[in-house]
Amino acid sequence: TYFWLNQEVTFNPSSALPLAYSFACALDKIKTPGYEVRLNRVVDFLCKSGSEQNLIDASSILQNMLSRKSAADSLTQVVLSKFPKGNLARLKAYRTITIERDAAKRQQACVQFLADFPQSTTDAQYDETNWISYDNIYQMMILMGAAKKDYAPLKQYLPALSFGGGLNMYYKLIDIAHKRKDIPDADLLENAQLIVKHVEKVMDVKPLNEYFLSPKEWHAMALS
Repeated sequence: TYFWLNQEVTFNPSSALPLAYSFACALDKIKTPGYEVRLNRVVDFLCKSGSEQNLIDASSILQNMLSRKSAADSLTQVVLSKFPKGNLARLKAYRTITIERDAAKRQQACVQFLADFPQSTTDAQYDETNWISYDNIYQMMILMGAAKKDYAPLKQYLPALSFGGGLNMYYKLIDIAHKRKDIPDADLLENAQLIVKHVEKVMDVKPLNEYFLSPKEWHAMALS
């Protein structure tokens, strides 16, 4: 891998930037003589491009390959300052939500997250790679509302939920309450019908993490 990447970035300049991080990873694995000098050159090269992802990659090299934590932290702050609505800022905001234990603060953070980083403008591949789940945000909002018997968030966020998210909401809001007899079935009916209708509507929308399944295989799994 290293040999091929080294040849490509050396003799095909147009490939140098797209393959820079992969080249750094390969170089770090084999650790040829003088590899740290070359890694620092890759960092400088990535920083000159100025794009958010290249700066993130440069920070990763500093942190994980060169053990230059202070430099990596400084570069991370540059990224957050330069791209306040970028991928790294979204990841930081999402992680803040996941560790917040105060319900009111978590709800406020979810609202702010959706205002700052609407799903319509997100980088879905980055979200998938970094475990950012809009489904989780929507479900938190719905469940926090339901805990106060406020089902307006259900009506607001249900249309954005995936097939799996819809099933989870049915289980948590309908199935559990029915089995425990916490809420009379008559009072559950409206929300149950609402969720079922949505699940049926999005059943054919295959999740990104199930990309390897054919439409027929996904449909069979969804019905199982």
